[in-house]
Amino acid sequence: MKNHQVFSKCFLLLLCFCLGFTFFLLLDILDASEIAQPKKQIEIAEKAAEPEKRIAQDYIDIGHRYSNAAMNYGGKREFQKANEAYQKAIDAYQEAIRLEPENPYIYRYLAGTYSNYGQKKQAIETIQKAIKLKPDESSFYYSLGLSYYYSDYPDKYNKAIIALKKALDLKPDYPNALFQLGLSYLKLKNFKAASKESKILQDMDDEDAVEKGEFLEKLIKDTLRKK
Repeated sequence: MKNHQVFSKCFLLLLCFCLGFTFFLLLDILDASEIAQPKKQIEIAEKAAEPEKRIAQDYIDIGHRYSNAAMNYGGKREFQKANEAYQKAIDAYQEAIRLEPENPYIYRYLAGTYSNYGQKKQAIETIQKAIKLKPDESSFYYSLGLSYYYSDYPDKYNKAIIALKKALDLKPDYPNALFQLGLSYLKLKNFKAASKESKILQDMDDEDAVEKGEFLEKLIKDTLRKK
């Protein structure tokens, strides 16, 4: 039963990774009860202050709302609505950047939206701008690693590994980066390296990290079984 719970929780985690990294940012910003209500998010965004009175934070909030709405539209009938919401989120973040061009976190929000919108090249270029502004922020390198991992770039997994290792240089006890690094090694069939990351996670004094490590170990065993 415990293993089933671990697998279920980590499967949801892996699914969130596939959606990109904006989802995790939004969990910290929006009330949990609002996450799956796209219409409500758009209504709130459209009631924001008059454009001439808006500051960068207003546009950031609008971007978050539209980005969340876009991720929660489902089915073919809502595909166009999702695209429109993504574009409005991008427009809002770009306006925030115009007002605060030295704020690296806005670039990260924009990169996450590009990633979820399927614009991987723009996501990578944008998060690299955030890194230039704040090169000591480990989460930016983690985001870059995610962007490479889900991109169509040649040698994308090796590029992801380089970025994730930099994130871990800055923050060694970074469960998400360790987990994603293990997944990257697994894609390259470097089972020894992937197992090492799994062990590090399972040895951490953190329940979430241990669950990630156990799930990574399961993925490794399943991959080896299929060889």
